[in-house]
Amino acid sequence: MKRLARRLCETWHRYRGKRTVFIDCGANVGRVLQRQIRQFPAREYYAIEANPHLIPRIEAVRDRYPNSSISIMHYAVWNSDGAIPFYLSGLNSQGGTAHDGSTAVLGKSPRHPRAGVIDYDHPIEVPSLDFSGWIRKTFAPTDIIFLKMDIEGAEYAVLDKMLQDDTIDYVSEAMVEFHYSDDGRITTIDKGLHERIVEQVRRRTRLVEWH
Repeated sequence: MKRLARRLCETWHRYRGKRTVFIDCGANVGRVLQRQIRQFPAREYYAIEANPHLIPRIEAVRDRYPNSSISIMHYAVWNSDGAIPFYLSGLNSQGGTAHDGSTAVLGKSPRHPRAGVIDYDHPIEVPSLDFSGWIRKTFAPTDIIFLKMDIEGAEYAVLDKMLQDDTIDYVSEAMVEFHYSDDGRITTIDKGLHERIVEQVRRRTRLVEWH
């Protein structure tokens, strides 16, 4: 019933000229993207992923849904445009290759045995996207934007700039995985920063902490 109600609401907004958008920051292999497309095929979709090895997997998802509007963007979601070092995850403790932990931030350690160790000795260079600036240039404050963000620690820098630029107010709902934890999984993120960003985002939009 809730899903049907949301679809009817989105149809009404489209009739009134508002865009309904789902932005997948850290799209990985496209699992969340595909689930959203199945539920809400008429939305506009943007899948943003920094890891070049995962782009073909996301393209395969797009090819399965030719009637949906799906844009794939090979960028690291960040607080400035340009190019930045990106650190890939590699072999995990079980001898397999894991891509879900690759990151643009320093000080990250695996959270469980299946997660790959970050290769900080051999970074690759990837294009970076000033996400806040892109939001302002691409959308209107009246658009309906659903944001999913799982960018392995970079969410603090990105959300901080969105708060400063007021582009967080463009977002109707933010589903964010925050990577601070008391066990120091990312040593460059402190508790004070984490609590400030979470509190301020929660004041400005509907925040769902995603795991």
